[in-house]
Amino acid sequence: IPAHAFHCSSSAFKKKYSHSFSFALVFSSVHQATHMTDSDFARWGQISENALAASSRLGRACLKACLLCSVLLIGLLVLRLAAPDAFSALLSGASLRSRLSAAFAFRPAGPVRAASDRLAESRTYYTLNDEHLDLHFGVVIDCGSSGSRLFVYAWPTHSGNEHQLLNIRPLAAPNGKRIVKKPSAAFDYLTPLLDFASSAVPRAKLVETPLYILCTAGMRLLPLASQEAILSNVRLGVKRSYSFLFSDTHAEVISGKQEGVYAWITTNFLLGRFSHSVGDGVGLVSYDGADGHLRKRTVGVIDMGGGSFQIAYEISPEAAAAVPSARDSIAEFNLGCRQSDAQHSHTLYVTTFLGYGANSARQRYEDTLLAAASAPATVVAVGNLTASNATRPARPLAPAPPLTMSPRIADPCLPPGLTVTRAGGALIGTGNFSQCMQRLLPLLGRERPCEQQPCSLLGRHQPPIDFVKTEFIGFSEYWYCMTDVLGMGGHYDYLSYRAAAARYCATGWDQLEKDYRDKKFPKADWHRLKFQCFKSAWILAVLHYGLRFPRNYRRFQSVSAIHGTEVQWTLGAILHRTRYFPLREVQRLELDRQRHRGRRSSSLASTYQYLLLLLSVLLVLLALFRLHRRLDLRRIPSGGYLG
Repeated sequence: IPAHAFHCSSSAFKKKYSHSFSFALVFSSVHQATHMTDSDFARWGQISENALAASSRLGRACLKACLLCSVLLIGLLVLRLAAPDAFSALLSGASLRSRLSAAFAFRPAGPVRAASDRLAESRTYYTLNDEHLDLHFGVVIDCGSSGSRLFVYAWPTHSGNEHQLLNIRPLAAPNGKRIVKKPSAAFDYLTPLLDFASSAVPRAKLVETPLYILCTAGMRLLPLASQEAILSNVRLGVKRSYSFLFSDTHAEVISGKQEGVYAWITTNFLLGRFSHSVGDGVGLVSYDGADGHLRKRTVGVIDMGGGSFQIAYEISPEAAAAVPSARDSIAEFNLGCRQSDAQHSHTLYVTTFLGYGANSARQRYEDTLLAAASAPATVVAVGNLTASNATRPARPLAPAPPLTMSPRIADPCLPPGLTVTRAGGALIGTGNFSQCMQRLLPLLGRERPCEQQPCSLLGRHQPPIDFVKTEFIGFSEYWYCMTDVLGMGGHYDYLSYRAAAARYCATGWDQLEKDYRDKKFPKADWHRLKFQCFKSAWILAVLHYGLRFPRNYRRFQSVSAIHGTEVQWTLGAILHRTRYFPLREVQRLELDRQRHRGRRSSSLASTYQYLLLLLSVLLVLLALFRLHRRLDLRRIPSGGYLG
């Protein structure tokens, strides 16, 4: 090669553009063949240098992209081997977050938070506008002694997580008003009730919407033949005229024991005690005696109605088996979709005391006063009523009256100045709370023999209660008596409540009437005002003398609603009766899991092929990387190298 091919006018050009021997050869040949000037040679050298730099940058970028793709490919392979469900979720077209949640729903380490759970944090009902939840519906008709009410409930598709129950909530209008109907007619109310339910549920969902017609105390009072005749007529009419999911077992008369179980389920469900997540401050208990198998401690329930009252609380299976004679008061059930689900199994002590509700107790109390007054030995002189003899059995206030006159009987459970007239006598209020309590104690049946301690009312065995840890909630009269007049609903304190009740009892009837007209008791009616003194004493006597709760017990409170939802046993009924519904979703996830396991076993050979392919790709990339580094190192300044 002629020497003048390397003699450029600029020494800088030599340093910048003559990087290697081959590069110099190429441009020298071109210079000789085309007789290019030095400036032309420099311009072509600049263009070639830029192209070489661009190709170098492109090569480095491609190398980095290949390395990144290899890392991602290795990650996907690891995911496929470790979590095939999640790998399948990535390949579907659905949202990554929702598909991953569904894929891991069966794993006990992290229960899934379904869309319905997130919704329940903001409100405690569903509406027909919640179409994104794919709602399902259920209807319960409560046929009670004072009328009937229809309740419509809804729930989204179950997540498939066996730790979770159906997230059932009341169905409401978009404004939040519950879809509940209570007619005032007699038995023919069923037709308008069912028509109303048919209009509330979307037509396409009717065939899968279960309907339950459950009758309580009013029907229990009828002869069995009459009950069956009514139920047969109802079953036939529903099947002929409506499209609900309905069978003969969906219409029945439930026992007081069942009603108590359903109320207990409702209460604990609304309180979130069936959720097995931790960290909310609720005490945990073992449900199978094994370490690591814990769930939240449930609360007990006391429901004081008008005709009866019930108590229900959870006990251990060992405590239930210790007293065979109390088996009638033991309820064992499972809220899981499988009977083998120990995490959802519960053993309750639940019993009903018929005739011991507040109104029935008042009736029996008045009967005892009138019966005592009819005995000749109880006749005393007029005006001889004092605090001392008022504690004795009830006495007329006048000498033996003519048969045409009714005796006047002192009643310490009525406010002073109030007279309640009954067939057989007139009850005159004296307003003494302590004397009232003493008169009520014999009604509790404490003199009955107790076969095995401890016992409550009527000598019935009552399994021991851990009052240090166990909470109780009181409903119905426990809420009304403490709230409507006394304004003390919520957490209960014995001394404060007793003092407030005693002050009310001692207040004259004239003053109470004035306070009532002045709207000082906006939640109370006339009946409440008259018998508040008696009912205040009765619920106190039942709690501490009948059920033997300690007076310093501070874990009792009265409520009417929980988290904005009225406590109705119907919610517990539909929870219990639809407990098998999630089984389909659980089985679907288990089938998917088994399918993925089968795929993982059958594709073991292909997995090894993937690994070999990845290894080959990595080796090629490594070779390219080393070659690229080697080419960079071979760049040699032309002037110094050629001498």
